[in-house]
Amino acid sequence: LRLVTSNFYSILFYNSEVWHLNTLNQSLKNSLLSISAKALKICAKSPDLWLLSYPNLHEMAGRAIPEQMLSYKLALQLYRTFNEGTPTQDWININWNLHTSSRQTKFSVNKTNTYKIGMNIFSNRLNYLNGKIDLNLLNLSYQSYKVKCKKIFLG
Repeated sequence: LRLVTSNFYSILFYNSEVWHLNTLNQSLKNSLLSISAKALKICAKSPDLWLLSYPNLHEMAGRAIPEQMLSYKLALQLYRTFNEGTPTQDWININWNLHTSSRQTKFSVNKTNTYKIGMNIFSNRLNYLNGKIDLNLLNLSYQSYKVKCKKIFLG
């Protein structure tokens, strides 16, 4: 059952990268949570699960809710962009907007958008990670960084 749930759930939820935007309105975020919970309910086929709230259902199944997955994927993209320097314009924007001082220990960037649509720019989306990632984590290997981010964002 775990394998079937995992495959079905990943097809419906984790492969839909287009939904991983912080700027989605709350009704679309609720729809994504509802759809992923319904997929879990179908795979589990347990009458008790129909009474659980969607976040509790995800927790019981050992799956992240969409908000957690969004932050995790964004953190992974931050690492790849910050350390590999590609795409170049995103790397420049991150370094330009990054708060740097001798006292700064957590990742923090400024938003540079004037309009709401500007929040879709990668460097502005990183604002959602402010204060959640230690700057020292960006010096780790990618695999170590992934493990640390799983603990931070996916519980």
